[in-house]
Amino acid sequence: MVYGIVKLINFAHGDVFMVGAFVSYYAVARFRLHQWPAAAFPGFPEVPSMIIGSITVILLSMVVCVLLAVTIERVAYKPLRDAPRIAALITAIGVSFFLEYFGR
Repeated sequence: MVYGIVKLINFAHGDVFMVGAFVSYYAVARFRLHQWPAAAFPGFPEVPSMIIGSITVILLSMVVCVLLAVTIERVAYKPLRDAPRIAALITAIGVSFFLEYFGR
């Protein structure tokens, strides 16, 4: 668990990583984002194309995870900074459940 500076056990930490993994999966499986340089520039060498495309998929996943984490922090955790610890703990579990069931 990640306890951190804010003294909050974030149960949704792994679920944010799950969303990033799904973003990477769909970017590769459905949208073939890992092959975009070869599609955009015909004749581009295959190995550099795959490297650039893979880095693009990783960066996309990172950006989505950052946006999701910032949104969760602003919407769910920040309003509860001065609330009792149990309220923040219940909210963290609720956010985790929401992300898990949304992922299904």
